[in-house]
Amino acid sequence: MAIALIGKNSFLGRALLNDFASRDWTSFSHHDALHADLKGFQCIVNCAFDPALKTGPYDPAHDIDLKIVQKIQAANTHYVMLSSRLVYGPRGQVDMILHENDVPHPENFYARAKYETEKSLVALLGQARVTILRIGNIFGAEEGRSTFMGRALQNLKQKGEIVFDMPGDAIRDFRGASSWAMAMGIIAQNPKGGIYNLGAGFGTEAQEIAQTLINAHGSGNLVIRPEKPADSFVLDMNKTSADYDIPAYTRTQLLSDLRALLDGRLADIG
Repeated sequence: MAIALIGKNSFLGRALLNDFASRDWTSFSHHDALHADLKGFQCIVNCAFDPALKTGPYDPAHDIDLKIVQKIQAANTHYVMLSSRLVYGPRGQVDMILHENDVPHPENFYARAKYETEKSLVALLGQARVTILRIGNIFGAEEGRSTFMGRALQNLKQKGEIVFDMPGDAIRDFRGASSWAMAMGIIAQNPKGGIYNLGAGFGTEAQEIAQTLINAHGSGNLVIRPEKPADSFVLDMNKTSADYDIPAYTRTQLLSDLRALLDGRLADIG
């Protein structure tokens, strides 16, 4: 199957290129993709995203997904979009399980942009040709990125501490980038139209994540200064598991992936 990966230099794009399932994919930067003939591919997976959509109202001029889909609208190409769990909106400790049929409540620029893109792609291609993947916290060796894991790794290595601005018992859905890439390879080989969650399918307290990193590092402290609500979430994986033969991600794998961040085994993903 001819598959194109767009956004080869992004964090998730590099994770996909490291995975055996995507060795034969044709990869593009998003700049090159916008000038390439993409009509010969049976499936396109886009990992590129314009950061301008994180800091201001949605503007289609910055929507890379939209621009790519406009190029392939007349072709018979399936499109895989990486969306976000933030489309569902923030949750509490009680209603943390996220299901694909939940009514979206995006509350920040990034979440609203992802939701606008979801709707635009379906309007252009039809639901059958668009796979929308709402992903959770996909992590790897990403020290310095403005993500939960990126900040945690940077602060731990440089300052000897991990600092939370949320409660330590906040529960989040974490999945290692290598396992995520394996799942993506399976999905791209036989994509199905619709919205799917793609995460661990179970929750882990943020303080357990931090303590595992500290233990693997050999030293460090967890500092909790809660200024924000917990925003706990777990992605329900029942629909994804029913439609795709993806091996379940386990807590044992999660702990192994976390420890790998401190011994260099995931250095090539970051």
